[in-house]
Amino acid sequence: MRENNKVNRRALFSGASAQSTYAALPLLETVDVLIVGGGPAGIGAALAAKQQGASCLLVESFSFFGGSAVWGMGRPLEQMRPDGKPRSAIHEMVIEQLMAQGDQSVRIENDRLYPQVHFLKAALADALDAANCPYLVHVQAVDACVQGSRVSGVVLATKQGLMRVDAKVVVDCTGEASVACFAGAKMQEAPDAVPMNLGAAYVDLDLAAVKEGDVAEAIDQAWEKNPLLPETVTGLKQVANGTFAYMEHDGVSNFDSLDPKQRSEAECRSRRQIVQMERAMRASSAEALQDIDICEGAPQLSVSMPRRLKGLYTLTPKDVSGHTMFSDTVAVRFDVSGRCGIPFRTMLPELDGLIVAGAGISAANDAVSMAAGNCIATGHAAGLAAALSAKKGIMPRKLHVAEVQDALRKDGVDLNV
Repeated sequence: MRENNKVNRRALFSGASAQSTYAALPLLETVDVLIVGGGPAGIGAALAAKQQGASCLLVESFSFFGGSAVWGMGRPLEQMRPDGKPRSAIHEMVIEQLMAQGDQSVRIENDRLYPQVHFLKAALADALDAANCPYLVHVQAVDACVQGSRVSGVVLATKQGLMRVDAKVVVDCTGEASVACFAGAKMQEAPDAVPMNLGAAYVDLDLAAVKEGDVAEAIDQAWEKNPLLPETVTGLKQVANGTFAYMEHDGVSNFDSLDPKQRSEAECRSRRQIVQMERAMRASSAEALQDIDICEGAPQLSVSMPRRLKGLYTLTPKDVSGHTMFSDTVAVRFDVSGRCGIPFRTMLPELDGLIVAGAGISAANDAVSMAAGNCIATGHAAGLAAALSAKKGIMPRKLHVAEVQDALRKDGVDLNV
């Protein structure tokens, strides 16, 4: 295990120098609520904050929204409609915009949505536009602006250089609690190396003719010529209602996802890995695989154990297995074994002016959830709380949680376990 904060950024950049430098940066925008990261949590936070009447801005480092929901290349968005029932008004906004893209856009099975990711990208932009929520893409948050013990904005890398966005409340939906880390918040110890997976989609195959075990057998027979093949391959599964498939495999491991050199090596190895998987399948004795071709690889690796906040409370495996309910529950974590409450405290660092949502909340390794539906739920709660905080002129942890809970219930959220 290693500590993420070996060097404390606030100590490194302490004093007047850093803050005076940041204050001198061009001011891009001043808003009530700034949401950093346009994955499922960020979409939930932005829609919720705007619905509460806050002035807000969503910033995303890629050229599209969706985050890990897109990187799966067609893998299901889980826990979007648990037991087939609507989960919240925010979840339904996303689903309705995706379904409006047409029959090719999504296949819905129980709690899961199997999306065609290019339709998903369009649907999420449409959802933001329908809510009149401003956003920027191709901007990277590279540091937090901190005044005393309060996060007051972020520094963005843009095509015109560094710029600053000031906000009453910042919602960190980066998936790795990056803004919280930049601000000097306490972070949980992370494993030295975690499994990572590069999503890939394949075309030119007859899915109906692919037999169970065909892909695994093809991989087993191709190790000598393709040494980067993964040890475990579940197989090919249909993307939405289309004629192509995404691949389930175990990816690469023994790399530190936060170390720039190791992350670079892992990314490039994974690119070679999906090519070798295609070669292995084309060389297979299974006729249905012999013309297969790579359609697309994900823009980046998915990390199974992302960096996470050490908040005012850490969700534990016992909480999850015991279906624990908390007095400050603001979201519900669904999984195959049931559900448990997610307390507001898991989203709050000791710093003011900041709320963390999505995969980066304070949760133990066996309690973290990457399910899109759960990330939207914590984003929904965070965006709503941020808007209320800005409206009242108080810090998020000074909010009466009952007020946040009442507002969530009005949005159709069931906070009972």
